[in-house]
Amino acid sequence: MNKLLELVSVVNRNKVKTIEVIGNLPTRKTMVQDFYEKLSSGEIKNDEEAAAFFYQSTPDERNYKELKRRLTDRLYNTSFFIDLNQTKYDGLRKAYYNGWRELAVAKILTGKGAHINYNYLFKKILRNAIKYNFSLLVIEATRQLKAHYSTVEFNHKQFKHYSALHNKYLSLYQAEAKAEEYYGSLQILYYNNKHKNIEEINAIALDYIKELNPLADQFDSFRLQIPYYLIRINRASAIGEIEETINIASEALTYFSAEATYSVRGLSIFRDWLSQMYWQKRDFKAAEELILSSLKYTEAGGVNWNSKNSLLFLVKLHSKAYQEAYELLISHMNHKGFQNLTPYYQEIWKLYEAYINYLISMNRIKGVAPSKYKINKFLNEVPLFSRDKQMRNVPVLIIQLLFLLLYKRYDEAIDRMEAVSLYCYRYLKKDETYRSNCFIRMLLKIVEADFHQTGSRRRAEELRKKLSNISFDTTHQAYETEIIPYEDLWGLALESLNNKFWKSKHKKITIKTPF
Repeated sequence: MNKLLELVSVVNRNKVKTIEVIGNLPTRKTMVQDFYEKLSSGEIKNDEEAAAFFYQSTPDERNYKELKRRLTDRLYNTSFFIDLNQTKYDGLRKAYYNGWRELAVAKILTGKGAHINYNYLFKKILRNAIKYNFSLLVIEATRQLKAHYSTVEFNHKQFKHYSALHNKYLSLYQAEAKAEEYYGSLQILYYNNKHKNIEEINAIALDYIKELNPLADQFDSFRLQIPYYLIRINRASAIGEIEETINIASEALTYFSAEATYSVRGLSIFRDWLSQMYWQKRDFKAAEELILSSLKYTEAGGVNWNSKNSLLFLVKLHSKAYQEAYELLISHMNHKGFQNLTPYYQEIWKLYEAYINYLISMNRIKGVAPSKYKINKFLNEVPLFSRDKQMRNVPVLIIQLLFLLLYKRYDEAIDRMEAVSLYCYRYLKKDETYRSNCFIRMLLKIVEADFHQTGSRRRAEELRKKLSNISFDTTHQAYETEIIPYEDLWGLALESLNNKFWKSKHKKITIKTPF
């Protein structure tokens, strides 16, 4: 079903109302169209609901599988008929989609022996591919044209011409492939390493950069330049060189600003990097200006739109612009494109919504009446986050504890904090998770102080000082974990307490700590 929902999302973003029909299937057309519309509207969300609605059966039933296959085929077919004249498509994307669509047609015509038509199409593809440096399209078009002039027209001059182009862009493609491979390799090395050796990664990155430098000077290609700049940026940010990261991102923006044919994608990527770096420097105004500038060129409803709004939302929370954060959350979640996002992205905003409700309950947002937030309902709405046993689970654990403290459900808080203590010991170390470890241990001090406000503040003071000495680090995805700065959350947590001791029949928590 996820594959089908993704296809529906793609078609929906292109304002398609009627999916294309494959073959002469009048008896199936209405049901397939109905299936598409119910998926689009969200009326049907999974295989079980679909099978029950159409056939009163389970997803394993043969008729349902056939209906699902027909819809999938038609959605694939519909992707060929997307209107590329929509204003959201810039020159680069129009050329890209048109190029690959025409290549598919030309390849079919080649198989059918339609020499005049495929020759015309390959030359048309070639002109646009050269303009935008689509190396793979150039390679494929010139390969076919070489074959044509060596087996159909026997024209040696044309054969040599297309051979030279083929070899030139083959070299470009190899350079692009090397840059993409090196960037991908570093990403995997960094993000999959539980015990990251930054010095080792830095040395590897420097070797890659040294090898790519002459290629970046030789070839003017966005498919090479983007991973090349990203390798340099990731290396600088990984070793904490914020100013160097800003300089490289600024250099990249200068480069892509001068390349009108394919500037939008490059500008978007490196504006986002600059936004994160300004955020890390706590220059929220500069970060917000860059995000808003980038959003002007971003298709609403897509993944990039969602990512930029997510970053903007967090910038507002970290700058204590809570009212604006609330308004952005409402606007984003009510946008028709929100329902087309994958469950993972929707869960992120459900998590943001929980933090906003906490701020509402703490009277930090005006004009919205506080209501009893159903924390258990929230936990059921974020199963991907709740099941996660690494960093993504931290903000879920924290907001749950904060609500339990706010609602004075202290017995539940004690039960939960015992589990959190073990989680803290297992997963949060003295690395990029250090701030989270400190803050969770500060919350545990509240239990030690029997939920007494002054006692909690006193017991956690040493940890608070440690927390204040550790800078907020966006390079390690702290922005996905620390939704509101822990210093601010600590103040709110203390505010929800009073100066009365609360005794419980529970035994005291034994806190295991790795440092």
